Amino acid sequence: MTTTTTTTRKSCIAKCESVKEKGGGGIRCTGGAKEEAAAATTTNNNSQSSPNPAPKPTTNQDLLAMLDSFRYTGGGGGITSTRAEGTSSKPSPNPNPCTPKTIKRKSPPSGVGVIVDGPDEEKGKKKRKSKEAKLKEEEEVVATNNRKRKKTEMNEKEEEEDKERKKRSRPRSAMTAKEKYMDCYKRVETGNTWEPPVSPYGLLQECHYTDPWRVLIICMLLNITSGVQVNRVLDEIFALCPNAEAATNVRQEDLASLIKPLGLSDLRSKRMMKLSRQYLENDWTHVTQLHGVGKYAADAYAIFCVGKPDQVVPEDHKLVDYWKFVCKMRN
Repeated sequence: MTTTTTTTRKSCIAKCESVKEKGGGGIRCTGGAKEEAAAATTTNNNSQSSPNPAPKPTTNQDLLAMLDSFRYTGGGGGITSTRAEGTSSKPSPNPNPCTPKTIKRKSPPSGVGVIVDGPDEEKGKKKRKSKEAKLKEEEEVVATNNRKRKKTEMNEKEEEEDKERKKRSRPRSAMTAKEKYMDCYKRVETGNTWEPPVSPYGLLQECHYTDPWRVLIICMLLNITSGVQVNRVLDEIFALCPNAEAATNVRQEDLASLIKPLGLSDLRSKRMMKLSRQYLENDWTHVTQLHGVGKYAADAYAIFCVGKPDQVVPEDHKLVDYWKFVCKMRN
């Protein structure tokens, strides 16, 4: 029993000395632990010198009480023995075991604990900046492309509108020399038996196709005028001058008074009388040679009088409707 206790004490003393040599607030033996260590050393020396040393009675409970007296302390970080003479070796219990002990930490000195960007983080920042710059460049490229596309679309629309304006502004009488002398515009022969079909559109020329002069006069009156307005005065005009010969013999003032509700009565009455005089002459071969006959009147003449609607392409919306109707009927 004495040999075992001596060995255990030796191991404890050796551990204490090894920690003490390392420094930094290691193990400090104070009080009863230091005295027991010294007694253990003396006993060991006596046992080696005398053959029958007088062992000091020591139990395992004393050794365990000595080991239990060591505890961790907060400030220095080392292990110290707090057992003093005449005190108990058991640690004082925590007054409130539910709440853990809080350790106050001192604020780190300047420069300690500050996070400094390393090379990897700097590279990451550079990559992020480069990505943001690329995204901005892509957005700018997309925006410029959209602006260019809108400009091109605007230009295309403007060009189309200009073409339409030119078509509208172009007078209907503007025809090329080749167009004016087409076969469909030739003077109607005496043996022509063409009868245009009656359409649901109710054009004024449909009722007067037997007299080409009347068809031309109706087209002249419809210039910048609606069919409803012309229809109101048409019966009176044809009652005053039922044919081209009668139109050349009436007074211009009387004809102008009938045309006055349509506007431009003086100009239209003069054109009507001049057209009637040329129509009675036999020196013209194509209707386009007559005074005041443009594309609209020539196309109407070819459709209603000559009977060749497939050789013309009219532009007036009312005449276009009838022209499509006739082409379907013939096909």
